[in-house]
Amino acid sequence: MSCPFHNSLNSTVTKQTTIGQDYYKDLGEKTRLIIDAALDAIIGINTDGEIIIWNPQAEAMFGWKKEEILGQSLTEKIVPHRYRERHETGFRLYLETGVHTTLNRKLEISALDRHEREFPIEISILPIKTDGQEFFCAFMRDISDRKQAEQKLIQQKEFFESLINGLPGIFYLGDLNGNLLQWNKNFESVLGYSSNEIQTIQGIDFIYFPDKDRIRQNLRKALRHGKAEAEAHLQTKEGKRIPYFFTACPIELDGKPCIMGMGIDLSEKVRLQKILDQRNRQVQRKMTAAVITAQESERSNLGLELHDNVNQVLTTVKLYVEMLRDGIGDNQSELFCKTLSHLQSSINEIRSISKRLSAPTLGRISLNESIKDLVDSINLTGRIHIAYSIDDLHSGITQEVHLAVYRIIQEQLNNIVKYADASTATIIIQRNTENLFLKIIDDGKGFDTNAKSQGIGLNNMKTRAESLDGSFHVKSSVGMGCEIDVSIPLGNHP
Repeated sequence: MSCPFHNSLNSTVTKQTTIGQDYYKDLGEKTRLIIDAALDAIIGINTDGEIIIWNPQAEAMFGWKKEEILGQSLTEKIVPHRYRERHETGFRLYLETGVHTTLNRKLEISALDRHEREFPIEISILPIKTDGQEFFCAFMRDISDRKQAEQKLIQQKEFFESLINGLPGIFYLGDLNGNLLQWNKNFESVLGYSSNEIQTIQGIDFIYFPDKDRIRQNLRKALRHGKAEAEAHLQTKEGKRIPYFFTACPIELDGKPCIMGMGIDLSEKVRLQKILDQRNRQVQRKMTAAVITAQESERSNLGLELHDNVNQVLTTVKLYVEMLRDGIGDNQSELFCKTLSHLQSSINEIRSISKRLSAPTLGRISLNESIKDLVDSINLTGRIHIAYSIDDLHSGITQEVHLAVYRIIQEQLNNIVKYADASTATIIIQRNTENLFLKIIDDGKGFDTNAKSQGIGLNNMKTRAESLDGSFHVKSSVGMGCEIDVSIPLGNHP
């Protein structure tokens, strides 16, 4: 038994299809050929909203065959559900009043295909009147690929803007005429100008005037060599000058050469450099003061030794010579021998002082020979006995290491003789392929290293060792003598 509803529906569909097909047949042969060959989808509807024209491109775009779609409602077939009511309202308004907002215009809207897939289209709708009848012809083009490309460009632009705005410094892009084409938010915040203000100012005008010529030269260098760097001051809207380090490189934008670059704020670097320079000056002043103090101390000690030793002995010699001249004394021969003995003692003392003050003859004798001469000159005084055990230092020792080790030994032996009240001291020098190790031990009265601050002599020795990337350590306690240990790397010095 057939269903009345189904029979009625089939009858309606058949009637609509027949209407569409009849209208399509009424078109001229040339017109049908043009419509079928068109690259755009062409859809025609009558005043009832029924589809009466459906070309092959429409079939390909929406998936409906012509025989399936002719006579069907355009609204129900290709208009997305959320737009259908608005579409029908606008369609009826035009039919009743002639008022429209969409005809004879190129629009971008969404459409549905046979499988309910929504996609973007570009559409132009033309009202056509012929033989007293009116219908509408729509020209459509699927713009999915274009929209995807536009979306990709938008995403790329957003990514690029996010990237440059996330940079720690300023970013700029300009043409060869000096006009800024793009910049990041840091550029605006640092300079204090709005985006509109920046557009009216040439990029070079943000540079502090005395630095402009140098920046121009570096931009030309970037064009020639592909890269340039320079330091210059940015001048803010309030007139503040900020030191910056700039980089620049040439790129091509839309077929035109441009300059792209970055700038890093050097304010913190400049501030730290000033602090470092100030500290260096302070250290230099302290070092100069220490050198002067050491020189004055050495001169004072030299004066005391000349006065207490040499001067007194020579005074005695003078007295003996006067006695010999005047024939005073019972034993002239003994007096003469004493005079010669005192003169020799003075000569030995002066030689000892000279040895201490002069550096070894670098390049002529080895470090072993320098230390032997130094030890022998001190042992000659009879005040202390110094023993030594030294590895072969005839080769592989630079002049810088030679002098440093010699001066450290000389300084410490001088300290021992003057202040330690020691009877013996021992020098041990060992080496391997990488380091030289020096140890000096005495049996003197020692001192408390925790209670006593290091004097100039100890500081001088430590400074000499550390200047060669070495180490210096002192071990001592009251009544237990003193030991210094020095390590100096070999092979890293001129």
